[in-house]
Amino acid sequence: MCRRLGSAWPGLAALLCVSTSLAAQAGSIAGTATDSGGRAITGATATLAELARSVLSGLRGEFRFSNVPPGTYTLTVQQIAFAPATARVTVATGEMLELDVTLDPRVQMLAETRVTAKETSVKLQGFEQRRAAGIGSFFTRATLDSAAARAVTLSELLRRHVSAAHEVMNQKNGALYVALARGTGTFRLPRADPFDPTSPVGCFSQVIVDGARIYAPAAGATSMPAPDLRNLHLETLSGVEFYSGPATTPMEFGGTAATCGTLVVWTKDR
Repeated sequence: MCRRLGSAWPGLAALLCVSTSLAAQAGSIAGTATDSGGRAITGATATLAELARSVLSGLRGEFRFSNVPPGTYTLTVQQIAFAPATARVTVATGEMLELDVTLDPRVQMLAETRVTAKETSVKLQGFEQRRAAGIGSFFTRATLDSAAARAVTLSELLRRHVSAAHEVMNQKNGALYVALARGTGTFRLPRADPFDPTSPVGCFSQVIVDGARIYAPAAGATSMPAPDLRNLHLETLSGVEFYSGPATTPMEFGGTAATCGTLVVWTKDR
């Protein structure tokens, strides 16, 4: 027997199916993550905060939690370059909750970004110009492809080659964040995930993807989670830049958001 839940949460439609088996004890949560155009989002992280359990969506955007004890949970689905969707969901004995989750793209574009047919050549030209200036740490497409072939992750690459970059792990779900290893004197440091009061606190670096600022630490305590580096796959990137603070961050990426450093990634053309 199934019943559809109300639309209490934007971007979230749900169908509740109740098992008729008397033996059923735990329930399950299954869902599909798509963008606003209906395209499947692969590699989105779905998290049940209270159970400290996370899964990644598959090639068709599908994700599933099995053996979920009866109770009410905070479900968050997020992926790099998209705003997360969060909802409180209740699973009773033997119930299966099916969710269709739509993630909206983040739209906070930097003023200097120009979206044109020649965007790829322009952005890589800017990357090479900044690399020639020698301020910051840079990884070219050749370096990234070579590292990906050796199964090296972006987190490992930063840890090995950028002394200013500090890796912070969320012990509950294994998420990895990039931060600066500094004290709390500059401003009140945010939690990595504002929806999880047990997530780590740190000076998390702002993250910019293809000219769009998708995370800034000054707003982290009240809005978006810090991006999980596990969702940035080297084989999809054409360039990576890291700057250790506002003094080294270029003006087009700067401002108060650069207090904890700046991670800039450029993706390959699809």
